[in-house]
Amino acid sequence: MNAPAESAASAGERTPSNSAEKKTHAPKLLPSRGLAPVLMMAAGGFLTSIVVSAGMLAISTGQEATLGFVPKDQLDAAIVSLAGQAAATTITEIKDCKVPLAFVTVSAEAGATASTIRLRSGSYLSPPLLLTPSPLRVAVPFPAPYPSGKGVLFVEGIARGLNVWLTPGTHYSQINGPTAINVVWAPKVPPC
Repeated sequence: MNAPAESAASAGERTPSNSAEKKTHAPKLLPSRGLAPVLMMAAGGFLTSIVVSAGMLAISTGQEATLGFVPKDQLDAAIVSLAGQAAATTITEIKDCKVPLAFVTVSAEAGATASTIRLRSGSYLSPPLLLTPSPLRVAVPFPAPYPSGKGVLFVEGIARGLNVWLTPGTHYSQINGPTAINVVWAPKVPPC
């Protein structure tokens, strides 16, 4: 009884067990070759957004962010973004390389309502900064004595969709008033 089923299968005829095997093959998932690269790029974009989001969440979980230094060859351009009397008294010390200058980059997410924030770094308060989707690099003094290597930077104002780029950066869906960001830096001697 076993022999006729084997001979039918070997002759290419369909037997109940042979036809059941053919039905279990998985259907093609990609109908054309042109769709595969698109799906791969979409998956890559999705994974990139997960990695970026994870890095941005580091600040909100209490991790400290690294505050960057303004390179010496960019000091003149950076000083322009400083405001008021505090800027005037600091410029000479900055140019003489007695006091280093830090920077923060801010932006609004695409489609966010226009808003204005200020950055407080120690006793320094930046001028009002209009948030747009284009990144804005802002110079600030370090928020604590430079040799300490750590301090607190504050974002003040009311904003939605705010990105604050340090290392790592963070995204705030909404801020309402002063928001503290713990920052660190590696003091250099000399500072410039």
